[in-house]
Amino acid sequence: MARNGSNDTPRRRGTVYLVVLVTVMIVTLISLAGLAARSAVRERSERFDDVGVARRLARSAIEAGLHMIDSDASWETSRGVGPWFADLDVASDPELGQISLSATRTSVDAGMLWTLSGIGQAGAARRLLAVDVLRGPAPMDALQIAAYADNDVEAHSATITGSVIVGATDDFRADASTIDVDVEAGSTISGSTYFGTQQAGSPVRDVPGGSALLSAYGPLATRIDVGDIPESVGIRMINSAAIGPGRNPYGSGSTNADGIYYIDCGGDNIMIINSRIRGTLILENPGTCIVANSVDIAPARPGYPSLIVLGTVNLAMSDTALDESTLGRNLNPAGVPNAAGVVDNDLGDVYPSRLEGIVFAEGHVEVVAGTRATVVGNLIAGDRIIVHTGAVLDLTYGSDAYDAPPPGFTDGTTRTQVRDWRRTWE
Repeated sequence: MARNGSNDTPRRRGTVYLVVLVTVMIVTLISLAGLAARSAVRERSERFDDVGVARRLARSAIEAGLHMIDSDASWETSRGVGPWFADLDVASDPELGQISLSATRTSVDAGMLWTLSGIGQAGAARRLLAVDVLRGPAPMDALQIAAYADNDVEAHSATITGSVIVGATDDFRADASTIDVDVEAGSTISGSTYFGTQQAGSPVRDVPGGSALLSAYGPLATRIDVGDIPESVGIRMINSAAIGPGRNPYGSGSTNADGIYYIDCGGDNIMIINSRIRGTLILENPGTCIVANSVDIAPARPGYPSLIVLGTVNLAMSDTALDESTLGRNLNPAGVPNAAGVVDNDLGDVYPSRLEGIVFAEGHVEVVAGTRATVVGNLIAGDRIIVHTGAVLDLTYGSDAYDAPPPGFTDGTTRTQVRDWRRTWE
């Protein structure tokens, strides 16, 4: 028995030693793994820090370029296309990172579109940010507000409404009316009742002349002979019609890709009633011009005029929607798409009754008593805007024309606009 006991003891001691050795190795491996993990986390954190720094440096490169534009009137030629600077050390310390900037340009309708591309480098991280800068003709400042008269604005027991600004070169007069807009006038503001801000003595805004607009749009337009428009009770009637870039229901039917049509009325009276126009209609020498009932008139090109009248226009509109089924006419046939770009052959479409884009009259714009005119965009009168008894002028400002001024609505100067910022690659 004693012999058997003495032989077991070394075996147990060896087993214990092996267990301890394995345990120590496991603990050591865990410790090493922990160190490696902490090192990896630290390196990953440093990489993320570098990415953030690189992004900020890319933005700094572009901001430096924008400062160059602001401080150099001839930057388009002095800087031009290509690198503006490359691999500049931040604060003259290469360890803080480097920045680079280059420029490209593309011709667009509104002018010259420049793209500034800034690169930030921090450690191994490299990031690029770009911004578009539009350099082009500056708009007339009448396009900054919803409605402007180059004489007076008058409201007679009427309503002018909208979260907008309405201005006049001379006076703004309200006679027992509701003026629920902000008002500015070059001279005086009088009468009641005003619910928005009032600023008398405001700077006069620029408006175009009728002859200048005719010179700008006449060469772009397709002519419609006034004799091809049906006449009723002494008035030429554009009635229940659909006119657009691919459709002209009058005369030879010649169309215009931008929907720009010109009619010399020759002194004839003309009415647009219960119709859709997707384009720009220019009316010269009208006797009386009336826009009546339900109409949907908007430019085919954003920011363009929808209606140019070289004379006075009378708005006798309704807020009743323009309903194809009521008229028994399809108003978005081929060539005259709806706002979503859709054409069809049915009678199931309904359109809000309104004028969109720039609506310009060389003479007065008069809102006929008891009617409601809705304008989304810019209403400009070369003379007075007059809202008669019981009438409502409902205005919504649209910035398309101010953002990219169309022909005839620029002030002869040049402006620089910073547009979209974007990351182009990571």
